Amino acid sequence: VVDEGGTSSFIHQSLVDDIEVMHRWDATYSLEVINSLMSRSATRSLRGQPDRDPALPSIGVELELSRITSDAGFVRTITDDLRSSLGWRGSVAAVSDGSLDTYGAEFVTGWGDPELVAESIESIISRHNLRTDKHMTSACGVHIHLSRSFFQSREHIAAVQWVFERALFRPVVEFVAHRYNNRYCQAAKTVRRHTTPHSGKYRAVNCDHAPSIEFRMFGCPQNEGDMFHYKDLVLSVVEWARSMPRVWTPRAFGRWLATNGEYARLLRHLEPVFLKFEPRVETVGEAISEAVVSPAVFANDEN
Repeated sequence: VVDEGGTSSFIHQSLVDDIEVMHRWDATYSLEVINSLMSRSATRSLRGQPDRDPALPSIGVELELSRITSDAGFVRTITDDLRSSLGWRGSVAAVSDGSLDTYGAEFVTGWGDPELVAESIESIISRHNLRTDKHMTSACGVHIHLSRSFFQSREHIAAVQWVFERALFRPVVEFVAHRYNNRYCQAAKTVRRHTTPHSGKYRAVNCDHAPSIEFRMFGCPQNEGDMFHYKDLVLSVVEWARSMPRVWTPRAFGRWLATNGEYARLLRHLEPVFLKFEPRVETVGEAISEAVVSPAVFANDEN
């Protein structure tokens, strides 16, 4: 397990007897867990509050992999490479996960810039050939934690939760996330938009964490670029909901994406979904932007 800090406070007391300080450089410690993976409770020191400007989004990611811990050296290599990719502020831990098989583990990052975190995970997945049926099974997934300070109110959080869990938005979420509703990612069956977040550890959008909102609906990033689409979907829905739009349909979301260039990558990825909402549109590529923003296309949008 690799962690960083600058002071020994980043070392959880329950691990003091199980770790050996291998070496130290600058303000970074490299730690190796000798007897076992870090416990779930011990990873809480990785998060806390992000040190970035609260007006900017910060994310932490949990990447679940199967049949990985039988090779302790491989686990150390992945955590070390991921920490290095995240820079000197990168914090990474490998933890056991009860939802996975005996040799499964969850790689947990600390807070970071969303693009950098997604890029770092994509990099280590490709570098270590992790996109295989051995390591990415149907039981594995990705959880994205977004700093709570990026939300403007409890109503804002509730609106985001409602968008991700409502049936009308399901085609968008499923297309990007590869999964939608299972034992560990449950979608509510509410029709009307609620103004107060509902709690529950296994909700698709989990609001029970103090420093973050957790998005649990993502499957394994089995396709190149999936991590970028995952984080783009989270950030774009959060920003779209911030203005409390009058219309909350997928097509209205598509029109909003088309006017926000920073999400052009997600818009291109969702082209097949938006085209299904408007069968008269037969062209793709750049033409989708015009189709999405065309008033005629969205004339029949309803709440």
